[in-house]
Amino acid sequence: MRSAWRTIAILLSIMLVQSSLLAWSAARHAPTWDEVGHLAAGVSHWTFGDFSQYCVNPPLVRTVATAPLAFWMPPEMDWQGYSDDPRLRTEVQVGRRLIDQNPERFLSFFRIARWTCIPLVLLGSVVCFLWGRELFGDLAGLMAAGTWAFSPMVLGHGSLITPDVAASSLGVSAFYALRCWLRESTWSRVLLMSVLFALALLAKSTWIICLAVVPMVWLAWRLLRREEPRGAPWRVGRDLLQLTASMLLVFTLLNAFYGFEGTFRRLGDYEFVSTRLAGRMIKDRRFDSDNCFRDSWLGRVPVLLPKSFVTGIDVQSHDFERAIRGNGWLSYLFGTQRIGGWWYYYFVGYAVKEPLSWLLLLVLSLPLVMLGKLRGCAWREALALWIPAAAIVVLVSSQTNMSRHLRYALPALPFLFVWTSQYAIKLGETRGAARWLVGLAIVWFVSSSVYYSPHFLSYFNETVGGPAGGHRALASSNLDWGQDLLYLKEWMEEHPEAAGMRIAYFGCFDPHVLGIQYETPEPCFEPHDGEYGQRSLGPSPGWYAVSANYVLGSTSPVPNGRGRFVYFGKPAYAYFQLFEPVDRAGYSIWIYHLKPPEIEAVRRELGLPP
Repeated sequence: MRSAWRTIAILLSIMLVQSSLLAWSAARHAPTWDEVGHLAAGVSHWTFGDFSQYCVNPPLVRTVATAPLAFWMPPEMDWQGYSDDPRLRTEVQVGRRLIDQNPERFLSFFRIARWTCIPLVLLGSVVCFLWGRELFGDLAGLMAAGTWAFSPMVLGHGSLITPDVAASSLGVSAFYALRCWLRESTWSRVLLMSVLFALALLAKSTWIICLAVVPMVWLAWRLLRREEPRGAPWRVGRDLLQLTASMLLVFTLLNAFYGFEGTFRRLGDYEFVSTRLAGRMIKDRRFDSDNCFRDSWLGRVPVLLPKSFVTGIDVQSHDFERAIRGNGWLSYLFGTQRIGGWWYYYFVGYAVKEPLSWLLLLVLSLPLVMLGKLRGCAWREALALWIPAAAIVVLVSSQTNMSRHLRYALPALPFLFVWTSQYAIKLGETRGAARWLVGLAIVWFVSSSVYYSPHFLSYFNETVGGPAGGHRALASSNLDWGQDLLYLKEWMEEHPEAAGMRIAYFGCFDPHVLGIQYETPEPCFEPHDGEYGQRSLGPSPGWYAVSANYVLGSTSPVPNGRGRFVYFGKPAYAYFQLFEPVDRAGYSIWIYHLKPPEIEAVRRELGLPP
């Protein structure tokens, strides 16, 4: 009994530290690129009762996040530019207007919305603990909960209102409930499993793969019957009946959350914008659409999903297709910018974004289990962990049109954390070097993550030199998502000599809302609108703050300090790679002090006049 209470106390301590780190990170970082749209979309769900905004992601997480705003502190909104046509993606413009109209309160809006989502992250700690403990013992459960709780990716994205970590928590919870049902097939467990799978789908449409993964896990579990007690029956009919009932309940709950909007609409009645579903290239999704199923028998089949859910999958597919049309959605890996991605991108991402000690344990676990050096779980228990994790990684790796966001593969992590928790057996049962090595790996994992707090979004491990060297490997949301603007404001207040600083900020809103007065740096080429003279192009003396993504070659629009976003169509600020930053705001905004001698040398290299 005393041991059980001690285990619970340690688990609660882990969760308390985790929630503190999440709350701190949420309070210290500016709204990130996707969060602006998510917050506006969440407010629109409560205001209009529809889920058309930001339909590429299901609405559960942002609806939960914005509940306090809807009931206790509603933002001022005039909804100019709002449209319920999900193909127009107006949530970003609406989000910018929300910030502009609430300059004194918008940071509080995001902070409260982020804090509201913390319980969804803590759910992952509880489930990892339960699953690890049932497989390998109390110490393993604590190790599984600890690796989830202190994972930099979990802490970084879990402190935002984006759905990736919440979807990971709900996904591993659903598969844990599936495992419990496989061990004892009762109707109460069918109900729990169905609710959790419905919530996972409402958090992230990626979990639509459950339609294939659940039968695979069930089949693998039942085929490995030699691991059950002798004489244990396999009631195929009962299992199929309960699985069918579970699936029907999942779809019912999913549609009920959407208010049965467009449920049973025929597939041929949809207007699709992605080439995959429209059957042809769509030049402008605002005004053109088609449906490749319209003239086939599939077009008459009713769809069991809500209209916004189906449209979201279509629009998301269209967004991925945009990446290979050369419109600026470039992929970046180890200094290379290109149209399209790499199938191994997510494997490389794991190798540089998670603490190195855990990666070593993960890699070593496979041969050691095969050799019998670790007390591995039964093969069907192992497959219950590995099948969903592998399905996630295979799915996201197959989308090679674009490789930008490692967070897409985040739902695989909790299953891997539970798997590697079996090393905790060495802590409890051995006295040799293995025990000390595992203990050192755990301390290394936690300390390397917490050391860089609250900069978890920019975390990189030692293979690339930590966060300061992360730009050598990855970019975009893996390094710079606009999160460090508040640190830049603090830096400017502490350095009055940098007055008149020019800023290129990679964010979804204009920093002038925070009282930052600035102009954008000059590009190194002549824009189409002729705004810049030849002598004003390229570097000139002064102080600059440039987001890492722009230095690495991003072509995303740049806020200009006057309420507009400038789109150059080319990497406008990649020439800052030729200079060394003198400081950083956080790890994602690089600060330069350019002086005449070095400027003239670079201008000659770029072919610009003195």
